[in-house]
Amino acid sequence: APLSDYAMEYAFATILMLPPGIEGLHPSPAQAFHAQRFIAEAFSNAARHAAAKTISVRLRSRKRYSIIALNDDGKGFQTKNQKPTGSGLVNMATRAKRSGGKFRYKSGKHGTTVALFIPR
Repeated sequence: APLSDYAMEYAFATILMLPPGIEGLHPSPAQAFHAQRFIAEAFSNAARHAAAKTISVRLRSRKRYSIIALNDDGKGFQTKNQKPTGSGLVNMATRAKRSGGKFRYKSGKHGTTVALFIPR
């Protein structure tokens, strides 16, 4: 079965309870707010549009950015020569910009990955 609303809410709540500073993530309150909304949008998109069964979240630290990457196993969508046009992708791009960061995504027949790069 696709991600249920319950599973999505549970997973999202779990992400929000991760300890502060995990893997070197130290966002400002504004960055944390936009990151939470970014994650919620990614879960919503995976559940509503991708028919995804699972979604994974990775947190990484780099010299200039902290990275939150979400990958689903859904049906994906065509991205070739395409700027974000769906409201979900536009919302995520807006959240990235407001956090002072960047948004990257890739999608194909084996799923979609979205990543938020937050300046350190």
